[in-house]
Amino acid sequence: MGVRGLTTYINYNEDVFLKTFLLHDTCLIIDGHSLCAQLYRSLNCFSAFGGDYDKFAGYVKTFFKNLRKCRVTAYILFDGSHESRKLKTAYTRLRSKICGASRLDPVTQGGLQIFPMFLRDVFKEIFRDMEIPYTICEFEADDEIAAMARHLNCPVLSYDSDFFIYNVLYIPFNTLDLKPTLVEENGNKVFVLECKIYRVEQLTKHFGGLKEEMLPLLATLLGNDYVEKRVFNKFFSQLKMPKSKKKKNEQQRSLEYFNIADNIAEETIEFEFPDIVSDNDQFADEEIENEKDTDNVEKSNYEKEIDDVEGKDNETQMDKESDSETEEEALSDEENSKEDSDIEDQLILGLPEWFAKGIRKNYIPHSYINLYTHCLHFCSPQAEDYQDKDSFFCTLPILRYAFENEKDTDNVEKSNYEKEIDDVEGKDNETQMDKESDSETEEEALSDEENSKEDSDIEDQLILGLPEWFAKGIRKNYIPHSYINLYTHCLHFCSPQAEDYQDKDSFFCTLPILRYAFDIMTDYSRENCIYVSREKDNAYRRILIDQEYSVPRPFDILFQDLSEDQLKSCFHHFIKEKMPLLDMCLIDLLPPNFQIFMVSLLWWVQKCDIPLGNVHSLFISYIMLDVIDEKTGTFRGSYYFKNKYSKKIEEFKKNSSNESDDGELFLNKNKVQYEDCMIAASALLAHFELDDKIRKRPKSYDIRKIHSFAQFQCCLSQFNNLNQLCRKPFENTTYSKCYNGTFVYNIATKLENQIDPVSYFDQYLRGAVTVLRFYKSLCQIYSKCADSMGLVNKKWEGKKQRRKKNNNIDEELNFIVKGFESEVVI
Repeated sequence: MGVRGLTTYINYNEDVFLKTFLLHDTCLIIDGHSLCAQLYRSLNCFSAFGGDYDKFAGYVKTFFKNLRKCRVTAYILFDGSHESRKLKTAYTRLRSKICGASRLDPVTQGGLQIFPMFLRDVFKEIFRDMEIPYTICEFEADDEIAAMARHLNCPVLSYDSDFFIYNVLYIPFNTLDLKPTLVEENGNKVFVLECKIYRVEQLTKHFGGLKEEMLPLLATLLGNDYVEKRVFNKFFSQLKMPKSKKKKNEQQRSLEYFNIADNIAEETIEFEFPDIVSDNDQFADEEIENEKDTDNVEKSNYEKEIDDVEGKDNETQMDKESDSETEEEALSDEENSKEDSDIEDQLILGLPEWFAKGIRKNYIPHSYINLYTHCLHFCSPQAEDYQDKDSFFCTLPILRYAFENEKDTDNVEKSNYEKEIDDVEGKDNETQMDKESDSETEEEALSDEENSKEDSDIEDQLILGLPEWFAKGIRKNYIPHSYINLYTHCLHFCSPQAEDYQDKDSFFCTLPILRYAFDIMTDYSRENCIYVSREKDNAYRRILIDQEYSVPRPFDILFQDLSEDQLKSCFHHFIKEKMPLLDMCLIDLLPPNFQIFMVSLLWWVQKCDIPLGNVHSLFISYIMLDVIDEKTGTFRGSYYFKNKYSKKIEEFKKNSSNESDDGELFLNKNKVQYEDCMIAASALLAHFELDDKIRKRPKSYDIRKIHSFAQFQCCLSQFNNLNQLCRKPFENTTYSKCYNGTFVYNIATKLENQIDPVSYFDQYLRGAVTVLRFYKSLCQIYSKCADSMGLVNKKWEGKKQRRKKNNNIDEELNFIVKGFESEVVI
């Protein structure tokens, strides 16, 4: 759940709290999500192109090979469903991820940490390949990790401040040396990983005998994912803290707040919970006294408010309301009339619930908040004629009308207004008035107060734990990780990634798949589930996925009672309903690990406008990663490869036969020849590297192409999830052996002006006979499926047509520009 400031404080006092440790000959409990994130951060991949999964897979393999070299037995645990009380934190983090992903491009990718869609799936692929034990917990894994570490008397590897509070041996990831070192210990030479280890005794001893049972309270006071620090402002104000007028960064504030621990330990403060959390009435009275003379407020109180606000999301309205009262109400005390005194009383105690809820749900425009709270609207200075009247004057009747409506709404029963807001939530803003009356039934799942009996049943199950059949499905890996929240909260969060943020969410093309998975898990008992989508303005929106997306129920049997054969037929049922013209006999001819890939690709072309070059770039990516790499080994340096094998490759080309039998399907990848793979690799390896054109001209980065491949990743992910839920009638796709974002983008760029990609690769891979035969066979299967389904690949309008519009530039200016470009040295 994260304890704010604790990791910073420990790192600042590393010599006090962390001791040198040699990791070897032991068990190690690993926080799966944390390790996955930390390994990806240390790898420096090209996130802007959608994920270089093969590179990440190799890096993870090396890490666990090094653990084995040091005779460390790893056990990995992953978080499961969000806990209900942590959903607010999940939304806040989602907004932050969306904001970061929207700015992702080849220039910013080094400074932004955006995790590609398949990252955690690739992480788990390595565990299966290396037979490393892992499991997914029902909810947050921290308690299970700590319990297992105590049971095995071994350390925990993570980068989560929670483990400073748990009474376990804890190795922060940032202290771990990833390369084994050979040392002599007790006369024997052993490989070890150097790191630093934390013991809770070091923290309690440092604070003069702080009791271990007080640590959870300390974590709560500092603020975590469940409780915000500002809840305890009154408690902090009663502690004797050193005052300072200097601005403090997060690390310095952490140091100051940890003086709380000294106070708790030395003064043995006795308090009850009501003493810690401010009582609303008493808090309001104190605020009234403070606001009578704002100029006399102590600076420390003002600094405390700044600390509470700093680091929060600017879009989070509730935080702004509570923190802005002191600054703004001093003005309203002098200017508001007696008629507004009722509103002022409400402001002292906090905004009316209906109004605060309207702000949170984005139904009250930002600029109208002051209009209600202070009967005041500030002008917005802009470029205009300042010798003329204010440009806003022409809109004063609109402002007045909005003001009168807000005042009138205050006299309406609050419960009625709240009900209207709940009824509208999740609908399109442009059609809210038309849909309010029709949405009451659909939107009840969004309101805690209006949950139906069916909702309360699941809530009761969550309180007592997940249903046994579902928990067992998670443990046995029958339930896809991303479907856990879909069942427990009827909720699916988007996965922000590199895509066009001026276009629709790339996940929209897969909503029917998500809805079908939700229906069969819940036995078709729910009218709606929610998809939390990203918006164009870097925000999120909750979208109802109603029964419009549903397909007929395959069996009138509870999901938990379906046999394995019946579950497998559920997958085929969806294909028949949504892709009725697809000939599955053709799909069966493909290599087992490419069948779901092809189905996903056909769905992608059916739902989106996809050029033929993008399709063929995915074929080449699969052939390179799953066929060629298997024969040649995983080389990624084109220059090194050519230098080392240039003579051998020339000999292979001379001895190769340029004749190929295009009539027969050649789909056995094991029959592809090593010599042909070496020839093909010499031509294709350069495409794993960032193109020089993008390095020199970052604006050439084609976000439309990136968006297209983001849609494909969504399709591939959802079909694999559905396949897993239906007990794998097909072999799941190995993502690290079929998709490299940089490679796919570069090949698609090569093909964007090619009318016939097959003819192009005939020349480009000349001499690699069996590789070409395998490629052409995939193309034949795709062409037959596309023809039977009536699919047509669209041709995008290229950028060249846009440039023609700029050819009317004055010749002199054109000459100057060209002359300047010629002097640029990159």
